[in-house]
Amino acid sequence: TNSSENGTFYISTLGSTQNIDNFHLIQLECKNGRRWYKYVKVVGFGKVKEEPVGIPVVTTELKHGIYKLTPALPLSRGCYGLFYNYSNGIPTEIYDFDVLL
Repeated sequence: TNSSENGTFYISTLGSTQNIDNFHLIQLECKNGRRWYKYVKVVGFGKVKEEPVGIPVVTTELKHGIYKLTPALPLSRGCYGLFYNYSNGIPTEIYDFDVLL
């Protein structure tokens, strides 16, 4: 996986069990030189569920197993992350980057 300066990612799922639909682009909170990912999920009586608000992306299959993910709108200045979710709601792989416009 790699990205360009505009937040476009090129992803290969060849040889893996990853599903392109499980990649999500989110904005991260930057504090004291660290990036924070806000996620809360309480199961049971509390039934609180707060999931990240994803940034819409346009997914284009360039050829079998090779995809281009581009933000639907230009990204503003800030910290972002592209994460892979194995459908349990917890990001297992995060690729973080900054937009310095």
